[in-house]
Amino acid sequence: MRNRTFLFMPGNNPGMLASAQCLGADVVIFDLEDAVAQQEKDAARTLVRHALEELRPQGVGITVRINGLDTPYWQADMEAVVRAGTDFVMVPKLENAEQVLQVAQAIESAREKYHVTAQIKALAIIESPLGLENAYAIASAHKALQGILLGAEDFTAAMGAQRTA
Repeated sequence: MRNRTFLFMPGNNPGMLASAQCLGADVVIFDLEDAVAQQEKDAARTLVRHALEELRPQGVGITVRINGLDTPYWQADMEAVVRAGTDFVMVPKLENAEQVLQVAQAIESAREKYHVTAQIKALAIIESPLGLENAYAIASAHKALQGILLGAEDFTAAMGAQRTA
């Protein structure tokens, strides 16, 4: 499968989730984090789980961006999407290797709990100066981590930088 184009889709929009394979992206990222208001987190998790289980897009890589480890939502997000069979779990705001190990353990725990045989891979989003400083340690912390992305919006805000055109 080619991974040239990535498309974020809000996890709380059933119409968009259902149309994932029709939009031409190589990878669709069902978003449970920034695209979903706090009061809709539980409903979005249920919708994404259903989309993964029942509407599994064919020919499209599926990634789910869960909520950060500093939120009360991430563990339920992780269990739901591993159980439903995502290809990748994208984790925002990682700042150190210990967090990568926490993510890898959560993936393995959910795989065991729900008898998931497929490997579930992780992607880290670095969104702070500390995360950038620890990028090598994050990247080499565990084999489950398959890639790192820079979250430019939050990184810019964390740096106190002013965005320009």
